[in-house]
Amino acid sequence: MEYNSNNSIKISYSIYEIMLFATIWTYGLFGAFITRSDSYIVLTFSSLISILLCYTFLFLDHYKEKETLLISFNNLKIVLILFLLMLLLLNDGLFSWFYNDQSAHITETFKHGIFIGKLLPGIEHYSYKLLIHITNVLIFLFSVLLIIFFRTQKNIYTKTFVLTVIFLILRVGIIYAGGTESTHPPLRLLPIFLSSTFFGINEFGIRILQLILVSSFLTYCFTIFKKYFSNLNSILFTTFILTIPLFLFTSLSIEPSIYAFIILVIFLMDIYDNLEDKKFNIVKWIFIISIGSLFRQSIFLLFIPLFIIYLLQKRWTIENPVQSLSPLLLSLPIFLNSLLSGTPSTNNMGRNSFLDNNYLEIFVDNLGIVLSILILFALIPNFKKSKSSLIFFVTFMVLFLAFIIVPLYGYEFTYRYHAEYALPFAIFGLYKLCIYLEKMSYNKIITGILVLSILSNMQIYFPIFFPQKVSFQSLLANNFSINKDVYDFIIEKNYDNQFYYVGPNQRLISKIIYGLSIKNSINSTNPEHFKVGTFGANLNFQDLDNIIENYNVIAIDTFTMENEQLDNSLSPYTVLYDINQQNKMVQYLDSKSFEDKKIFNGSMGFKTLIFINEKN
Repeated sequence: MEYNSNNSIKISYSIYEIMLFATIWTYGLFGAFITRSDSYIVLTFSSLISILLCYTFLFLDHYKEKETLLISFNNLKIVLILFLLMLLLLNDGLFSWFYNDQSAHITETFKHGIFIGKLLPGIEHYSYKLLIHITNVLIFLFSVLLIIFFRTQKNIYTKTFVLTVIFLILRVGIIYAGGTESTHPPLRLLPIFLSSTFFGINEFGIRILQLILVSSFLTYCFTIFKKYFSNLNSILFTTFILTIPLFLFTSLSIEPSIYAFIILVIFLMDIYDNLEDKKFNIVKWIFIISIGSLFRQSIFLLFIPLFIIYLLQKRWTIENPVQSLSPLLLSLPIFLNSLLSGTPSTNNMGRNSFLDNNYLEIFVDNLGIVLSILILFALIPNFKKSKSSLIFFVTFMVLFLAFIIVPLYGYEFTYRYHAEYALPFAIFGLYKLCIYLEKMSYNKIITGILVLSILSNMQIYFPIFFPQKVSFQSLLANNFSINKDVYDFIIEKNYDNQFYYVGPNQRLISKIIYGLSIKNSINSTNPEHFKVGTFGANLNFQDLDNIIENYNVIAIDTFTMENEQLDNSLSPYTVLYDINQQNKMVQYLDSKSFEDKKIFNGSMGFKTLIFINEKN
C-alpha cells in the first residue's frame, strides 16, 4: 500500500494471492471440510484436497503480475460520513448483546484462544479475554509476516516448502483441537477476528469493522448512482438504502447475511448495466461468488444465473480456463460437503410447512408495503433488456425457493433471510425505476419518489428502534440488557466461580467478554447443567432443580411487562414465547428458599434477577 500523488491510496494485489490466504484461513487455520470425522482416510483425503488448492493458487499468484487498486481520499471521506451516520442511526443497538447465532459465530472466531486456555497449565486465573486477544494479535502478526514472505521470496520451491509445513501444522493442529463443528464457511469469521483484534473484545469493538465495510458498500453504490443521477438524487438514493430498517438490523447483527446482501445488490446492478452491452465480466464474478461463498454459502447459488449468462453470451470458450475457473475450486469442497452431510436447514426441512405460508404477508411483515412493491418493479420484464430480465427472474426464483425450505421461514427471527435475497431486489427495483424516469428526463419525479421512500423507511424505523413491545427486532436494535452491570456485580462479590446464568448469557462467550478468568469461565459453563435452553424454550423443572442444587448463585433475564405486550400468536418459536417461558422459570425460583435476591433493571421492563444462597 502506498500514497499516490492524485490524492489516492494505491494497493497492489493479486486475486490468486487473496484466494491463497482465503484457502489457508478456511481449510488450515479453521479446518473446514470434514475435520471432525473419525476416519483417518477422510481426514487425509480432505487435507490432501485442501493443500492441492493451496499449491494451485500459490503457483498462479507466483507467475501473475500484481494488479492495482486506487482508493481516492474523497471516497474515504464519504465512507467516514456514512459510518458516522450509521453510528447515529443504530444508537444504543451498537452496545446490544449478541443474540442467537451471533454468539456462536463469535465463539468460533475465538476458538484458538479458547483451546489454548483449556490446554495450557498454570494460566487458569488469568483473564480469558486477555488470552484470546493476545492469541488473535499473534495470529494477525503471523499472517502479515507470511504475506510479506510470499511477496518477497522469489524461489517458488522455497515458497512451496514453507506453505506445506505451515498448512499441515495448522490443519493437524485444528484437527487435534477438535476440528470444526460448524457447517458455515469460516471466512465469515474474518471481519469479527480483525474487528475484535484492533478495537477490542466487546459489543462495540466486534461490530466496528462490519459497519465500516457496510459504509464502504454504500459509498460504492453512491459512485454508481452518480453515473445516472444528479448529486442530489444520488445522495437521496444512498440515504434511502441507509435508512431501510432491515438493512440496519442486518448491518448491526453479527451475521454473514449482510455480505450476501451486498454481493447480490452489486450483482443485479452490474447485470442491468452491462449484460446487454456484452460488458459483463463473468470471470470477475466467478471470483466474487467463490470468495463470497466462504462468507455465506447461499451466495454459491449465484453460479446458476451466472452459468445462464455464460450460455446466453454464445461465446463458449474461456481464455485461460485454469486461471479463470480456479476460484470455483475454492468454495466447491465446502458446498459439496454441505450437500452430502447436510446443514441445519436441509436436515430440518420436514419441520417447515412452506406450502401453507402466505408469502405476500411475510414480505409485507418483513419489508413493508413500499419495499414489497419495489420487488415487483425489479421483476417486470424489459423487452429491450430481455436477457437481463430473464436473469433477474431466475435469480429471484432460485434464491426464493432455496430460502422458503428453511425451517420456520417467515418468523421474526429469520428476518435476515429476507435481507439476503428479497431486500436486494427491492433496492434494485427502485434503481431500475429511477433509471427509466431519468431517461424520460423526470428528474424532479425521481427526487419526489426517493424522498417519499425515505419517509416510508423512517415511519417503520421509529416504532422498531423505539418500541412499545418486545420483539426480536427490538431486542437487536436496543440495549435493553444490563449484562456488564450484572457481571461486574458477580465478579465483585466473588460469585464468578459458583454461578449459573439461565438464558443466552450462560454461553461461554458472555463470560469471556465480561472479564471472567479462564477457570471460572469454564467451571460456570458446565455442559452437564446446560439443558434449560437459551431462552428457556426447553423448560424442565427437574433440570432447574439440579441447577439450584449445584450452584450458589443463579442469574436469569426476564421481561416484566403487561400480558398483552407479551402476547404473540404467530409461533411457539418466537422470542416472545421464550420470554413467557423465562417468566415461568422466575416464578419457580421465587417459590424456592433463597437467602437473597438482587434485581438489575434495564429498559422496556427488562430485568436480571440474581438468586443467592451463601452455602460457603
